Amino acid sequence: MKIYYDYVRQELLTEQEAKEYTEQDAWEDKYGIWEFIIDHYPHNEIIEKLPPDFIEEIVKTITERRLEDENLFCVRDF
Repeated sequence: MKIYYDYVRQELLTEQEAKEYTEQDAWEDKYGIWEFIIDHYPHNEIIEKLPPDFIEEIVKTITERRLEDENLFCVRDF
């Protein structure tokens, strides 16, 4: 059996308690999850695993932003 000392909580924890706290912290750290994903997976694998409707929404948003970008298009209404 392992015993952990948590520097943040300043208390001793059993292995199970340390695992539960660490897992809970990982779930709450959305940016940390994102950093791990982009650091450890190739971009094409990330895209393949995202839901198609989410990708479609992103493509629509990117398209709209690019169409409104003055550096890409000069637009006139008639």
